[in-house]
Amino acid sequence: EEPTDWLTHDWYGRCRGSRVDKISAKAAVLVVQRSDDSLMIPGYDLYNHRNGKYLNTEVTLYPREKHVTMASRDILPGEQIHNTYNRCLNCGGRRIGYGTAEILRDYGFLESFPQVWHFKEAIWQFDLDVNEFGGFTLKWVEDHVPKNDDRENAIAWFRRQIRRLQQIRNVNYKDGNPGVPEREWNLAWAFQKANIQAMTVAIASLESMINGNQDEPNLNEIQSNITLQQFETHASHYDALGWEVDDLDYVEPTCDNKEIM
Repeated sequence: EEPTDWLTHDWYGRCRGSRVDKISAKAAVLVVQRSDDSLMIPGYDLYNHRNGKYLNTEVTLYPREKHVTMASRDILPGEQIHNTYNRCLNCGGRRIGYGTAEILRDYGFLESFPQVWHFKEAIWQFDLDVNEFGGFTLKWVEDHVPKNDDRENAIAWFRRQIRRLQQIRNVNYKDGNPGVPEREWNLAWAFQKANIQAMTVAIASLESMINGNQDEPNLNEIQSNITLQQFETHASHYDALGWEVDDLDYVEPTCDNKEIM
């Protein structure tokens, strides 16, 4: 069941919530957004999500009994307490195929670094972080790295997606905000930029592997020369006309593909 169906299926359906009472509907959504499983816990919902070196708590949920949050390491005075929405002990189902995009969809915010990105139905997945100098660090998840004979195709696919996302802003919304609430408008473009950043660093990682500059036993971790400052908000969506593999299928007749025709 998708989170977008929670209000319809759970609140209006199983709970028989009022369809005209907007306050109760908002309360139901807040429970979904801020609770731990089905529990609303005073104070706990003040903790923010962040993974990597920032994660400093460990949560154990005892159904119908209790909820326990403990420090997973020493927490310095004044340090923010962070929990995690996809790296917790009870989050096994979110290890693969649940990352930055899903956290935005389910909780309404773009997570800070480190981020988790997956593409092609989680066939490819990697962690993306930023070091103290603003440079990106990418680490592929084991068994979710494009294979040797598919890396050129993966690069071509990422480049197409980057051009598509840039075109959306440069062409579809060239006249600016059509009336979307300002916060949602800015968040949407922040997510667009984050996607482009992630795919750009992934391309650099794959090119490094193809050129033999990365060791696969290290799970293809790359310290990229690309930095946060290099990404423009309104970058061109035109193809740079550099060489890339031709991944078109010349075997199957395109006239049989109803989507294309």
